[in-house]
Amino acid sequence: MMTKLKEWLAPPVFADDKDNRTAYLLNIISISYVIVLTVLVILGIFQEGIPTVNRELYLVLGNRVLPLILAFVIAQFLMRRGNIRQATSIYIVVLWLSAASNTWQYGGIQASSLSNFILLVIMAGLLLGNRGAMITAATGVLFNLLVLILQNQGVITALEIPNSERFIGITLNLTLSAVYLSLFVRSLDEALNDAKTANDLLAQTRDTLERRVAERSQDLKLAAEIGGQVAQARDVESVLNEATTAIKDQFGLYQVQIYLTDATRENLILRASDGFAGSRLLETGHTLPIDEQSLNGSAAYKKQAVLVANTQENDSFRPHPLLPDTRSEMVVPLLVEDDVLGVIDLQSTEANSLTEEVLPAFTVLAGQLAIAIVNARQNRTIQENQRFMRSIIDAT
Repeated sequence: MMTKLKEWLAPPVFADDKDNRTAYLLNIISISYVIVLTVLVILGIFQEGIPTVNRELYLVLGNRVLPLILAFVIAQFLMRRGNIRQATSIYIVVLWLSAASNTWQYGGIQASSLSNFILLVIMAGLLLGNRGAMITAATGVLFNLLVLILQNQGVITALEIPNSERFIGITLNLTLSAVYLSLFVRSLDEALNDAKTANDLLAQTRDTLERRVAERSQDLKLAAEIGGQVAQARDVESVLNEATTAIKDQFGLYQVQIYLTDATRENLILRASDGFAGSRLLETGHTLPIDEQSLNGSAAYKKQAVLVANTQENDSFRPHPLLPDTRSEMVVPLLVEDDVLGVIDLQSTEANSLTEEVLPAFTVLAGQLAIAIVNARQNRTIQENQRFMRSIIDAT
C-alpha cells in the first residue's frame, strides 16, 4: 500500500531534463501546499481546544481547500500523461481563481489575500518561468485594482477577518513562500552548476580539439619532412631503408616494415625492416599472399588502410612471435593512382595510438613513399639504359 502510494506521489520521468525539473517542482509544490493547508485547517478547528466549525472555516474550505485538492488531482492526472505544460498552467489558474474568490468573498483587499497572489507569482515563476510569473503578477494586479475600485465605491464591503483566520492565512503563505523560495534557490544553484559543468565540458572539448589539431598538424609536418628526405634517395633500397628508419624514429613506433609486390602481383615481399625481428624476417625472405588472411595482404587486396587500434581487444588479431609487444597496428597501401606497389606496416606498443585520427598523415606519407619508389625505379631504368648505350658506343 505504502509502496504504491510512494510510486503514485513520485514525479514521472521525462526524456527532457527541463520537463523532469518542472515535474519535480510541481510535485513538491502541490503536495506541500496540501499538507501545510491541511495542518493549518486542523489547527483552526481545534483552536479553542474543542472542535469548532464556523462560517469562516467553511469559507476557508470552500475557497482554499477544495480548489487546492481539485488543482492537485488535475495536475497529477495531466502530468502523468506527459502533459507537463498543461498541468502546471491549470494548477496555477485554479489557484489564481481560488485566491480571487477568497478576496471577493471577504469583501476587498486584505493583507492575507494579497499574500496569496504574491505566493502565486512565486509558484508561477518556478513552474512556468519568467513569462508565467509576469502574467500571473499582471492579472493579479488588475484584479486587485478592480476590487479596490469597487471597494472604494461601496459596491463591496470588506469583512472583518478573525485573528485566527488571519493567522492561518498569513502563516500558510509565509511557510509556503519559504519553501518555494528555497526551491527557487535550489533550482538556480542547479542551473548554475549545470552551466558551469557545460562550460567546463566545452573548455575541455576545446582544449582536446586544439591538442588534436596540433598533434595532427605535427604528424602531417613530420610526414612531409620524411617524404622530402626519402624523395632525395636515388635507388629503391635507399628509399625503403631511409623511410623505415625515419618513420620509426620520428613517430616513436615499435616496428616499421615495407612490403613490395612481386612480379606476379599475387604476393607481398618484405623489403625493409629494422631491429632483430626485422633482420630475421628479411633473412628468411618473408612473404605474404595478397588476400584477406593477413592485415598486410588485406590492405593490398582492398587498396585501403587496415587498422587494429587495440590488438588485445581484437579476437582475430594474431601477433607475430618475433613482435610480441604489438598493441596497435596500421597497414597503409602504397598506391600510385590505382596501382598497388606494396604496403607500409606500422606497429606500436601503445594501444589506440594508431587510429583513424593519425591515418591522414600516414596516408600522405604512403603516397610520397610510393612516388619516391616509382622515381627510384625510373632512375634505375635510366641508368641501366645509359650503361647499355655506353657499352654499345664503346664496342663500336
